[in-house]
Amino acid sequence: MQDLQLLEARLQALSRAARPTQVAIQVTELGGGGSCSGTIIDAEEGWILTAGHCFEKPGQAVEIELPDGRTIPGTTAGLHCEGNKDCGLVKFDPVEGIVAARLGPSARLVEGDWLAPFGHTHGFMKDRAAVMRIGRVVHQRDHAIDLDAPMSGGDSGGGVFDLQGRLVGIVSTTSGEPTLGSMCTSDFAASRLADLKASAVTGGRTMDPAELQAMWAGERGEFEPTGDAGRGAPGVRAIMGDVTTPWLQSVCQVMVDHRPVGMATVIDASGVLLAKDSDIGRSSDAVEVTLPVGTAVRARRVMRDRDLDLVVLKVDGDDLVPIEWADDAIPPSGTIVVSASSQWNGESWGITGLDGLRENAVDGLSGFLGIRMEQGTPDGPGLKVIEATIGSPAWVAGLRAGDRVLRLAGQSVSAQGDIGRIVRAYGGGELLLIEIERDGAPMSLLTRVTVRPDDRRIMQSTALFPASRRASGFGGVVQHDTPLPCMRMGGPLLGLDGRAIGINIARPDRTATYALPASRVRPLLDGWIEAAKAGTTLPTVAPIDLWPPMQQSGARWIGHPALAELEGSSLIYAFDQRVDPGVIEGWTDPLARCAWVAELDPGAYDVFIEAGLVGEAQRFATIDVGYEAPSAPDAHHGEDGAPDQPADQTDRSKRVRITATQPPKERVTGRMKLATFPAGRIEVLERGPVVVWVGRPGAADLVVGRLTLRAVDAAGNPGEDAPKADPDE
Repeated sequence: MQDLQLLEARLQALSRAARPTQVAIQVTELGGGGSCSGTIIDAEEGWILTAGHCFEKPGQAVEIELPDGRTIPGTTAGLHCEGNKDCGLVKFDPVEGIVAARLGPSARLVEGDWLAPFGHTHGFMKDRAAVMRIGRVVHQRDHAIDLDAPMSGGDSGGGVFDLQGRLVGIVSTTSGEPTLGSMCTSDFAASRLADLKASAVTGGRTMDPAELQAMWAGERGEFEPTGDAGRGAPGVRAIMGDVTTPWLQSVCQVMVDHRPVGMATVIDASGVLLAKDSDIGRSSDAVEVTLPVGTAVRARRVMRDRDLDLVVLKVDGDDLVPIEWADDAIPPSGTIVVSASSQWNGESWGITGLDGLRENAVDGLSGFLGIRMEQGTPDGPGLKVIEATIGSPAWVAGLRAGDRVLRLAGQSVSAQGDIGRIVRAYGGGELLLIEIERDGAPMSLLTRVTVRPDDRRIMQSTALFPASRRASGFGGVVQHDTPLPCMRMGGPLLGLDGRAIGINIARPDRTATYALPASRVRPLLDGWIEAAKAGTTLPTVAPIDLWPPMQQSGARWIGHPALAELEGSSLIYAFDQRVDPGVIEGWTDPLARCAWVAELDPGAYDVFIEAGLVGEAQRFATIDVGYEAPSAPDAHHGEDGAPDQPADQTDRSKRVRITATQPPKERVTGRMKLATFPAGRIEVLERGPVVVWVGRPGAADLVVGRLTLRAVDAAGNPGEDAPKADPDE
């Protein structure tokens, strides 16, 4: 523990010394623009060291974002990019108030040495400094060193420092998982500096634009396992276990419909807990909590905090152990943090990556509605819609040009920026109520918010570490680099003293985890606990009352992807502005499913599902399509009066084979082709709400589009108003 405390002190000091040397570089001439990171290595002459693959050739104009917020011009100089040899220079006119890093010897590094990379992950973001991560040397290969720090697109070119504050590498390549990447060594870069500087005058090597575009798209290298040299080495795991073990009694697992959805933190001995609200939802009564002793008990929802995405749960009990909270101080960058869960995983630790809180409301991870509003002072109530992009959630809801948006999610809309502010607090797939005025008459519309068209969470997610569906709009959060799956949000984030710094709330991408700081949670605890003890209960809402129903057209019902209920932390509704109606993707959780609801009369209905796969031809996956409908009122009974087999003998689920080779009837999106597949028949015995669901995907690359129900008569023929062939015609 003393070693870890010393390491933490070194990292905090390193953060203060190294971050002022880090810059973001906007390469405006490269295929429409791109962003990478760099390190100032000479403040007097004006040189920035970065990765060679970050630009195409010498002489390109760039914009340099300095750590203090200033933007200055620069020009690319020489570059070297051959396999592991990946370095380049950018020249700028020196300005006052900048700090340069000192190069250190990378040849002295050995497996197990601690390193700290910095970078502008996913590109430069206003008011966000370069993010700090922690890793260890796991392999050495020629002029590159592999380390197990979380890195991703935008980090390329960022500085990698040793614990003495020396620049020993340049972020170069990332892998398919969040904690493996490589750096070009400082020794190789130093050996090329003279040539790279000369190229600024004489010209030098250029790179093929197509090759560069592939690198910008996130080309990843192949890496060997970390073994016992990395962050999860046995000795480190044992010490981290000493921190979290005393508090395993304060963390529970939450299940909805027998599906694990996250963690819960005990805040009162009487059985009051906090969990992530958007992962639990409101449409199921089957919310259970597995207590630390292993017993599963039913939980009731007490109240929810929409802004913080927290829900208060109450279980029976009077001997639970509430978490102990840290003071209200925000931990500085480099602070070691441990994420406690119901079962300790020794690799669930990391460091805070930024000084102060990360305001994540405007960072490309927020919800998207798809409307353009009239600018200037409103000439009437609310704001006037100029355009609703076809296929967007606003368009799906029925919003059209000329409508006036009065309220969103119960909040008044009256000024420019109100809509963006409200929608940013929603994740892909969450329901949003839109109150409008059309031709003087009030109307209410319901839709599901999508992720932004430029959102890169799916691309930056991995099978083991998918992004959370809602990852923005919480206000200030603590950002740390713990590789924590999104299915483990809701547990406490501990410091080395074992006290809770905050509650883990979202996994925004493959490199970071967000936590709500204790300073935002503690003032609300007394009110939550009092409400739980008073018996306050949030009612469960039936799907037909909560979800937007499938849209009926004659004898068919259409389930738009934006209207589906998304069950599973990784699922999102994605809309790329090129297709209608978008798709549901993110099938990294094997228990995830999407569902639609419709009010149906008794009868038979054929089911068709639109789906596709990303990837090569001849690939396939299997998915299950099923339904839940009211039971027959006259079910058969045995001699003892107990219910026997139900009158409805129809198999309520069907396995469907989805292939990457598509039939002629298809819809093309930005990345794949979708085809319509028959998915069986459902039998409705009495009028009522029917839920049709799709789940159990056989591949993470699956995408699901529209679901169609088509009424059939007693002879099995389509209804009069139904299409005669493919429901997509």
